[in-house]
Amino acid sequence: MVRLFKLLVMAALFSFSSLVLAANEATGFVYPVGRMFFSPTEQTGNGNGFHISQNFNTGSAYGGSPTSPNGGWCNNKTNHTYESKSDCEADGYKWVYGHTGVDLAKDGGGCGDPIYATANGVVVFSKAVDGYGYLLELRHTIPNGRVIYSLYGHRQSAMMSSGQIVTKEQIVGYVGDTGSVVNGQVQHDAPCHLHFAIYDQDMPNAGGSVPPPGYVYDDSGNPPDIAQSDIMRHFYDPLLFVSDRLTEPQVALPGTGYWSIVFSDSQSVTTRTMFVVTSAGDAKSLQAAVDAGWVSSDVLWWNGSTWMHYTSPWPIESYTIPANAVYAFNMLRSDLTLHWFLPGNEYLIGRWLQDMYEFTAVNASLGFGRGLRDTYGSNPNWDPSYGLAYMSYEQRINGVLYQASVNVAYSKTDPITRYVCYLNPVTNVWSDWVQVH
Repeated sequence: MVRLFKLLVMAALFSFSSLVLAANEATGFVYPVGRMFFSPTEQTGNGNGFHISQNFNTGSAYGGSPTSPNGGWCNNKTNHTYESKSDCEADGYKWVYGHTGVDLAKDGGGCGDPIYATANGVVVFSKAVDGYGYLLELRHTIPNGRVIYSLYGHRQSAMMSSGQIVTKEQIVGYVGDTGSVVNGQVQHDAPCHLHFAIYDQDMPNAGGSVPPPGYVYDDSGNPPDIAQSDIMRHFYDPLLFVSDRLTEPQVALPGTGYWSIVFSDSQSVTTRTMFVVTSAGDAKSLQAAVDAGWVSSDVLWWNGSTWMHYTSPWPIESYTIPANAVYAFNMLRSDLTLHWFLPGNEYLIGRWLQDMYEFTAVNASLGFGRGLRDTYGSNPNWDPSYGLAYMSYEQRINGVLYQASVNVAYSKTDPITRYVCYLNPVTNVWSDWVQVH
């Protein structure tokens, strides 16, 4: 059967429509401080004006030892020599396994710079919280219908109201040094910085009046430990989340049928973050659009000489589309605009860590607990075309601790293209390489 292909020739990567999305529909994102379209890095002078003073979910950047056999570090800030969880707790301190956000400090120091909403959203609360100082929480609905929350800690004042609608790039506070709350009084006892975090709707008590913790302590589940063994999996690396949703090309598809598109001539893109919008402004992710009957699940790819047809069991949100590749999607209604993001590749370590972290819990059916970071490294010369990032970690399975490993192979020319394999700690057998989308 001969198919009719409508070939869309894109004169420019960016095209803009007059669509107006709902005020709290979160599509594109920006960084919350400094120059909003430049990623903060650990180094100053990165173009943003702010740098990372403490990383997300890492035991090596805030005291302690990155080679600790337990992962994490001791929360005694005046003595960073503890390398043993048991010694730390024997002296009355807590062993920290994860930092749930990223701390961003101004190059050269100082308070008072504006904080911007990372995306369209609604204020959940704006109040004083012990440890966070003046904390803001925003609720964002993304096109796949899921809800995420962003947190902004240590602001100078409260200034926002619950239920208030905010738009991307709106000023929602100013960088401060507020921290502890003593007898109802907010203390100025933190360095000037922003604690920025993003978590998903599956977090226990998500969107409630009590925010999730800024640090995750020993999570074995045994009193007096915090019995939230999976809490870190509900957090995203916030800078990586923004990086993947920063630049948003779009194109109107005025007719039904197959439309073929070159999404980028410079780097890969992922269908995981694509979405479509109707002329009325309703937005859905690709999979949600398939479920609603807007888009067919069939995907076609031009290999240079013929069209290759993909359909189930390949989910429509499971593709990494290489640069200059032509893919075609089948539109079932005629008023759709297709949006996609060009992922920023400047925050690579965060991307690799998130890939590896997600794979520490991939076999939950075996009783795997949360993977605890042990050691991390990378080998950029692992292969002529691919570098290698790797992590070994401790995993609790049915009460028994095992040592496991996970590797990420990333393309040197296009680091968004990545493959992961992991060592099953029970069978001591490596998995096959799986492409990460």
